Amino acid sequence: MKNLILATLLTISASHAIDMQTSLQEIVKNHPIVVAAEKEYQASRLELQQSEQGFRPTLDFEAEAGYEYDKNSTTRFIEDEFSVKGAKFILRQQLFNSHGTHFDIKTSQAKAKSSFQNYLDKTNQIVFESITAYLNILKNYALLNLGKENVDIHRKILKNVKIRLEQGIGKKSELERVAGRLAASQGKYIIKNNNYKESIYVFHKYLGRYVNGEDLAIPQFNDALLPVTLEDALKGLADGHPVLKMGALNVETKYYEYKKFKNKFTPKVDLEVSEGWRQGFSGVIGEEKNFQAVVKFKYNLYNKGNDIDESSRMVSLIHKENEVVKRLKRSLLNDLQLTWSGYRMLFSQMQAIRKNRFFMQKVLKSYKEEFKLGKRKLINILDAESEYQGAKSLLEKTKYDLMIAKFRILYTMGRIQRDLGLSTNLLQVKSDTPDLENYSASLLPLKKDFDLDSVIEKYDLCVNTILGAEIYPSGCDKIKTSQYLFEPLVAPKTTTASNKIHSKDELIIKKLKVDVPTRMEFISFEPKSIELSRASKFIMRVLVTQLKKLALEGLIELSVYTKEYESDAENYTLALQRAYSLKRLLIKNNLEGDIIKVYPFLNPKDAGTLQNFVEVKVVKDMTNAQKEYDIIDLANVQFLKGSSKLNEDSKANMKKLVAKLKTRGKVDIEIISFSNEKRDNQGNIALSNTRALMIKALLEVKGLEVQKMVPVAWGKWDDSLDIFSSIEKVYNRLEIVIRD
Repeated sequence: MKNLILATLLTISASHAIDMQTSLQEIVKNHPIVVAAEKEYQASRLELQQSEQGFRPTLDFEAEAGYEYDKNSTTRFIEDEFSVKGAKFILRQQLFNSHGTHFDIKTSQAKAKSSFQNYLDKTNQIVFESITAYLNILKNYALLNLGKENVDIHRKILKNVKIRLEQGIGKKSELERVAGRLAASQGKYIIKNNNYKESIYVFHKYLGRYVNGEDLAIPQFNDALLPVTLEDALKGLADGHPVLKMGALNVETKYYEYKKFKNKFTPKVDLEVSEGWRQGFSGVIGEEKNFQAVVKFKYNLYNKGNDIDESSRMVSLIHKENEVVKRLKRSLLNDLQLTWSGYRMLFSQMQAIRKNRFFMQKVLKSYKEEFKLGKRKLINILDAESEYQGAKSLLEKTKYDLMIAKFRILYTMGRIQRDLGLSTNLLQVKSDTPDLENYSASLLPLKKDFDLDSVIEKYDLCVNTILGAEIYPSGCDKIKTSQYLFEPLVAPKTTTASNKIHSKDELIIKKLKVDVPTRMEFISFEPKSIELSRASKFIMRVLVTQLKKLALEGLIELSVYTKEYESDAENYTLALQRAYSLKRLLIKNNLEGDIIKVYPFLNPKDAGTLQNFVEVKVVKDMTNAQKEYDIIDLANVQFLKGSSKLNEDSKANMKKLVAKLKTRGKVDIEIISFSNEKRDNQGNIALSNTRALMIKALLEVKGLEVQKMVPVAWGKWDDSLDIFSSIEKVYNRLEIVIRD
């Protein structure tokens, strides 16, 4: 059975850094509550050893020296001063005390056993609380990701409602409704993010360091550990719960204390043997020697009647302890019944939630198809989307609550530490008895640096960091904890400092911060190309992960600097095209394109000898963003299939666009072109480039006051998530970006 438990309880993915079993093993050996209970047990064991020495004799040595003034018959009643000295050995052996020592041993044994059961109970308690904290991180991390997904979906819907409104086929009320739903989803996301961080802080209390949800492996519970019926569970609790055993031992302790007290009504017999010498005492000249062997008899005949009252009081205390055990048993049985009922309810509910999610997914898909055919309204999709997201979140929450309920059954039965096969400082194997040969003695002085990170315990904020990890002066892991330790309670209104980083590892440590530009001087491109170098493609994964966490905070400003050409105009065009290429990469990784704004860097003073760098800034205060620009979606401008020529309707629409642009004065323009007409993406990019150049030429002919005009060939337009697109295939799309 032991091998079965160890082999099948938890299955851990190798890609994760932390698994639950390893964390629990670490916690039960280091947590202060468990270690304190361990030390209490060790103290009771030593008290028992003292009691067992009660049958042994005692040997004392007494010595004295000094001066004495005597006036007695020896000095002929003349007061005189004498120098005195002496020494004596005294051996005492208890002969009879009516089993008093025996009852001392019994009392100490009961106390030691009770202390060990308390140790087991504290260990079980910390194990279950740690499991709950661990699973709550996973639960809240899953809910956080679903919350982010919900926000992204509402942003996508809002973007397409704007397009419909510009095309004259939407309603302003639809835009306002979706904007309200988006704000609501963002509010829920913030709450979920706070819940996620709270769960990390709770687990920090047990493990002693910070962990992230993405680092934790999902445990797989072994259902063979659960009892078959509630009756089996209740019998297991009544038979072996540490609290009940501890209560019974406390009754036993009170009983033996009472039995020892009853010895006061019986005589005591001791043997005392002594030998010594004295000189100068009582005015005696010379040396005195003395040897004595006596049997001492002691019997209290009368003690004011207090002994009878004290005896009755101690009997009452025995009854009281017995009633405490009865109360604890009722409470534990009730807890187990409620836990069992809650688990059964969650188990049954899980099936219904799965069905609900399945059918809500089908309803949402049908509503989207019917909306494109004009048979559904936008509110129907919003409601269906809300119900579907709610069903997904409820399913995730219930999945983890069900697992917690399973562990709670083991905990309520009082055997979770044993069933998980966790070794502690006292229990080296799965057992209900301590390994007394291996427990370490308590030594002084006290340790002032438990985790050996050179940070004194008093000032250590993470008291259990991994040995060898790079840490802050506060004692916490640099890689894991910057987002928790240095997040300001109130964000500063203005931040001008720049965060310059030079490597991937530095990016991991110095994470992106809101309103702080982060310059990545190590990101490189293929020469005079928009393609990232091979090494930089791997680095971008870290950047994408961090941007996803900050995506709800505001705009993402993405700036690129390059100095590969002699001409500033060529450098401007290349930098801008590279910036759009990075934006496309972020969109492919599920970041919303509407919040990503791109810029070329023009001769920064601190560029030095750098040929390239990328700078990212998340701007929280949208109203104070200095680099705002407009994006015009030209869905009404279409090309002939496979060609760079416009159809007749689009030519008229381009005239309207030119008239609109002329009202803006001198501006910079980017022309972003998409195409889906070619089988391969390179063909789509080539066609997109041709069309963008054609639009650029057309705008130049119309005499616009444009300082810079840059064509951007983006390639394929992905409309897989666009519920507002028509049933027919979208072949091409244009966007115009206007910079003041």
